[in-house]
Amino acid sequence: VRISGDAVFLYLFLAAVSDKHGLSYYSDTTLALRLRVGETAILQAREELITYDLVAYQAPLTQVLSLPKSPLERRSRWS
Repeated sequence: VRISGDAVFLYLFLAAVSDKHGLSYYSDTTLALRLRVGETAILQAREELITYDLVAYQAPLTQVLSLPKSPLERRSRWS
């Protein structure tokens, strides 16, 4: 899965500013100002993160969710 740079940037910012439960209350306007992007970019990035289950959103809260585990099991070269 590949996500846009804006979505990665938003995810990392939200992870950095969220509380111990992954919750952030930053408004779209504040996020746009802090990240120096337009509000439309914030909306699109958040929708992308929601689509891939990386955040949950119910205004005014955004919750950062854990990164999914890789579906592929990695095997040792020596096994």
